Amino acid sequence: MSLFSENLKIHLNEDQKQAVEHFKGPALVLAIPGSGKTTMLMYRTLNLIETYKVPPHRILSLTFSKAAALDMSKRMNDLFPNAPYKIGFSTIHRFCYSVLLSYFKTIDRTYTLLEDANAPITKQQLLRKIYHEINHEFLTEDIYEELNTAISYVKNMDLQPENHEVPSVRRFSLIVSKYDAYKKENFLMDFDDMLTMCKLLFEAKPHILKHYQEKFDFIQLDESQDTSKVQHQIIEMLAQQHQNIFMVADDDQSIYGFRGADPNSILTLHKKYPELKEYQLKINYRSSEEIIRLCEHIITNNHKRKRKVFESFHTSSGNMQYIQLDTTENQCDFILNEHLKNDDVKAVLFRNNLSMLPLVDHLDRSDVDFSVKESNLSFFNHWTVLDMMAFMKLSMVPNDLSSFERIYYKMNAFISKNEMNYIKDHYRGSSVLDSLVDLPEIENFKRTNLRKIKSYFQQLGTMSPDLVIEFIEDELNYRQYMTDYLKKHQMHKDSSNKYLDILKYIAKHTQSISDFLDRMDQLKNTLYKARKNNNPFALHLMTMHASKGLEFDHVFLIDIDHQLFPSKSAVDAFEDNNSEPLEEERRLFYVALSRAKKGITIVHTKFKNGQYNKASQFITEYQKHHTVEQIQETSKKDAEMNLAGFKVNDKVLHTSFGVGTLIDIDGDRIMIEFKDATKTLSAALCNDNKILIKID
Repeated sequence: MSLFSENLKIHLNEDQKQAVEHFKGPALVLAIPGSGKTTMLMYRTLNLIETYKVPPHRILSLTFSKAAALDMSKRMNDLFPNAPYKIGFSTIHRFCYSVLLSYFKTIDRTYTLLEDANAPITKQQLLRKIYHEINHEFLTEDIYEELNTAISYVKNMDLQPENHEVPSVRRFSLIVSKYDAYKKENFLMDFDDMLTMCKLLFEAKPHILKHYQEKFDFIQLDESQDTSKVQHQIIEMLAQQHQNIFMVADDDQSIYGFRGADPNSILTLHKKYPELKEYQLKINYRSSEEIIRLCEHIITNNHKRKRKVFESFHTSSGNMQYIQLDTTENQCDFILNEHLKNDDVKAVLFRNNLSMLPLVDHLDRSDVDFSVKESNLSFFNHWTVLDMMAFMKLSMVPNDLSSFERIYYKMNAFISKNEMNYIKDHYRGSSVLDSLVDLPEIENFKRTNLRKIKSYFQQLGTMSPDLVIEFIEDELNYRQYMTDYLKKHQMHKDSSNKYLDILKYIAKHTQSISDFLDRMDQLKNTLYKARKNNNPFALHLMTMHASKGLEFDHVFLIDIDHQLFPSKSAVDAFEDNNSEPLEEERRLFYVALSRAKKGITIVHTKFKNGQYNKASQFITEYQKHHTVEQIQETSKKDAEMNLAGFKVNDKVLHTSFGVGTLIDIDGDRIMIEFKDATKTLSAALCNDNKILIKID
């Protein structure tokens, strides 16, 4: 008896059997989350070999990511340890790269990958160099990410750069042109080039394409919904001769549109393959009945999708709750306490990696074990973070010229570039601000203003670090600089506000500026170690994208906020009759929810960076299905504490923010509700600088 027939009845349901037994011709298997699609694909591969006597080397099995390819190879070995042959799985990139390497060998040419450690220049270094040459300014971390993503998108979607607009990247098409020219001239390639160069090779050299068409009788493609337009074109070329293409997909889990993933290709497969047979894996073996019904409810709000049946293997009800909390600190406390209640495997999922920083700080200070999927060290190199650290360093070391040079034009000092250059040329190690004040030709109003700013920097050392950040934003006018910068680069303000909110959270638990700067260094090391943590019972922190393919007993979803998830750009596109970006964000929400086996907790924080934080429309969609809402709020202080002449409910006038109401006092911190924002300030500092006046 064959390996296949020995195991078939033990592992497969009727849906899986039908898919496994598909032999020739094109096929699409639609698999809902947790439906055993990997197991099905393993058995289908074995069935081809054992039942239909297809040589293993004539089956090309492809998937989207390296991790998925390794996982499938491991699971195949675990399922069939006694198989007398090796069955391999490869990423599409790896396959294309092997095609290119084979061809380059015949023409005696060597290319180096930009992502390779031995490359003469990194991709980031090259793009920074080109960006500076073209736009005459430095490429910041966030704009680099947008540029890098946009380049990958146009390559994967087979677009011309001049036809693709990137609002935050000026002269995008020229940058791409110079980038591609440099690579070609220096025999360099990046990951996206593996695909585009392979496609061009197949088009230019039909005999090479013919070789690979004849080499593989059967092609299997897992995670088809994540395949880009160029990847689909390559696979279509390969399958052209035999038409034996077997695709496994869930268009509801297509979440990589920013990389060029094209879920519409799944919806239009019948046009390319008129003989296409379609199968569905309908039974979810992972989640409770209630979680499956929630996932079904959420995803049916999308319209551009294949209709699917959702069936549950488990009858348990599951545990779902929606929690509202006041602050980020309340959120961290809540998640920590919930995590410690039992030994369930838990994960905290979020839209952007930034969301994990406060939780990392909190868990680390509480000595609780956690792991991270991505260490996100880019946070520490973001311009907002570096600016704040430069302000703080200058307050500690008044002769820190490099810190001053970074921030002199980012506050209300009115220092010209010529004056800055003069200081650089004549500076002799004394206080930078003193040197400016002593310039003989400086205008009187500037001299007066610089003396005021000098006194502000001296006062920073007496304040708690979180209030230092508030003071830099407001009194040194850094918030206005941020607003102008974001407007210039057509970037949304919520991103930089998020960085400031995280900095304040970390700063609030430190005693001094030097303590805060040390803590920032410690957190870098903490994140690095957490990435190497393989304890399955640690609290897992990761983006929703990184969670795809994984499962946990209980899932916490955080930062499901208005204009963050879904993003403002997705909502704006929807209002302009383009529903695709919003539907992709909803698919991401669906993926996150479907990771849970027994429980889901959505946590919303009502105040961030001193401002009211509106919940996402996805929470409204959740509540329409799951109407029970649990709200936890921090208790408010009833006592009216007098500090520097102020008390709760006083009407006050702030020199920058106007009229407001004092709503809370906590030591030196006072919270004031203004018309457009709620601010946390130092009461003593407001008094000392006469920037806050009580209104009778």
